Amino acid sequence: MKEQGPDLIWQAKINNIDSCRNSRIDSVDDEQIYQLDIEISQYAQKVSEIWAICTGGHDKIKSEFKEIKEFSQKERIKPRGGVASLLARSDKKSLDELKAESFPNPPKLKGEIFSYLSLSMDSKLGVHLNGNFSLSSSRLQTENDFLKSDCDNAKWNTYILHEVLPDLHIKLLEYIVKLEEARHLEEGTNFTPHTAKNFWPINKYLTDLYKIYGLNVVRKLGVNEQKFFWTEANGGQFVSLKEARILEEEESDIANILVNLEVPIRVVKLDKDKMGQLDEIVKSKKPKNFPYTPISGKLVCEELQLMRPFKNNNIIRNDGTQDSLFQLLTFIFQDKKSFKHLARLPLVPLSDGSVGKFGGQKIYIGKQKHLDLFPNCRSRLISINLPKDLLEIFSSDEFSK
Repeated sequence: MKEQGPDLIWQAKINNIDSCRNSRIDSVDDEQIYQLDIEISQYAQKVSEIWAICTGGHDKIKSEFKEIKEFSQKERIKPRGGVASLLARSDKKSLDELKAESFPNPPKLKGEIFSYLSLSMDSKLGVHLNGNFSLSSSRLQTENDFLKSDCDNAKWNTYILHEVLPDLHIKLLEYIVKLEEARHLEEGTNFTPHTAKNFWPINKYLTDLYKIYGLNVVRKLGVNEQKFFWTEANGGQFVSLKEARILEEEESDIANILVNLEVPIRVVKLDKDKMGQLDEIVKSKKPKNFPYTPISGKLVCEELQLMRPFKNNNIIRNDGTQDSLFQLLTFIFQDKKSFKHLARLPLVPLSDGSVGKFGGQKIYIGKQKHLDLFPNCRSRLISINLPKDLLEIFSSDEFSK
């Protein structure tokens, strides 16, 4: 009886490994971005995966890192690494079927850190990291001493993690945004961006050590004016943090109003945690002028002032009932600092359905009986449909000042 060979339990096949290898050989130091198409067979099940990877490093170590430069020369080690992001995965579709679809459509990834040894460390980041880390021979102490200790090895590892890898990470995000832009062209109005959700470099599970890494990635996104942030303004586009005006995602109605103004404001919706992380960078003053602009009532007024003169006073598109104007005024008036910036802005809802300007002709507060008595004066009376909270503000002495 002929003996049977051993059954295949696990196999991983990288379809485009040769082109990736050749790309890396051509340039070791420069940042290289490439895509890995992987098929994994485990028993009878097959899994298809598509990865985006950026490798490279720093050609020169900056002068302010003198100790790091000396360590590099002494140990003959260079600041190099890589960042890998999982773009798509399926256990039901072949690799060709997965590649034919619009991606990225990233599943959750429990990030790990790799070096030359096979064992990895758990980072809980949304990406895998690899670097020329300086590790002790005993991996039992690595988790504790990898970054925390005050030795030269830990300082070098911190430099790789906080300076080198974030640069590679934002290059990878730049590549992912290009994939997203292509998907936007294909899907049109059905497009839902993944950047600020699935590819945001910080999540709630990170320890302080790896949160610093994530903050450095966000910091570099802002300083480098990377077009990573999605706005629905002007048909939808990715903008830099400097161009973006950040609004809490729960304020979706206000966001829709602001992106549909006569001159749209580039509103980017983020959740409270992400806005808190941006605030954290601003408070650190590293850098001093980090380009983060959260939306407030005062800011809306300042943005509108820059848009003058308007073609007509009804600056909110498709607002026949004035409901959107009421919502916008409610948002603006939450910030009392906005009161001084209202002059000449067409935001006064009038009883004839038109819109007047603050500080223009005299406008009065009236009731239905006044409209009945003076039917030709509707353009001089504030809308009687004004919500109670807005009416109280218009009537207040503080607002009249």
